[in-house]
Amino acid sequence: MKLLASDIDGTLYRNYFVSNDIKKFIDEFAKRNIFILATGRNFFNFLLFIKKEEIQYNYSILCNGAFVLDNNFKVILNKKFKKIYIKDILYNLYLMEKNTEIIASHEFEQIIHLPYEKIETFYARLPDQINSLNLKLPKNNNKFINYLKKKEDLSFEYNNNYIDIIPKNINKGMAVELIRKNLKIKREDTFAIGDSENDFSMFDVVENSFYINKKKVNSAKYNVSCFEELINHMIMEKNKILRIKNLGNIDFILIYYSN
Repeated sequence: MKLLASDIDGTLYRNYFVSNDIKKFIDEFAKRNIFILATGRNFFNFLLFIKKEEIQYNYSILCNGAFVLDNNFKVILNKKFKKIYIKDILYNLYLMEKNTEIIASHEFEQIIHLPYEKIETFYARLPDQINSLNLKLPKNNNKFINYLKKKEDLSFEYNNNYIDIIPKNINKGMAVELIRKNLKIKREDTFAIGDSENDFSMFDVVENSFYINKKKVNSAKYNVSCFEELINHMIMEKNKILRIKNLGNIDFILIYYSN
């Protein structure tokens, strides 16, 4: 049995869709192996993606590792932090940018900061503990990021102009490793692919890591331009294979891994 963990946005989901070639590969792979969707999205936004794209999967890693589910929405991992840890962060952000985007995630629900809502009102609406807090960085983001770096009780994942605040020592890689060990899958049979820094932790815990970027990083074994290159790599492995024809622009040899 093999394990493949994939980031969503910028990796699977490019130009606002997942190609049919990739969907067909994943559908077959997930029947005999473990396919994991690993994302910074919360459950609400993950569900929108799944309903739109109809992707088959075995596990989902949400909120950058803080909330992990199987494909029946059974909770595998549920890590939270106390909202008191982010009180001063919210107030400082509000002083810099009063009408910014803020979304708190708590298990299967999300709490959105409403336009022009007072920050104390939003804070009061939060549950005592949350899985993650997603913020749009203010214009003067260097000052704000330097301020965040002093916070030792939390972890931070950056993605363009946004930042995810999550529990300390939580990341995608930790969640991938938890699933691998629970299923007793050998490390040599593990793969991961992503396009951002919040995917590097996955690269650290798998044997075969694929970074969708021309930039070389120590944690990534391979640099690729798209998900299809990972598929081509897997095709070359010495396993029992079945040729599948007429899959669009790519004539795949689809690998059927033995259990």
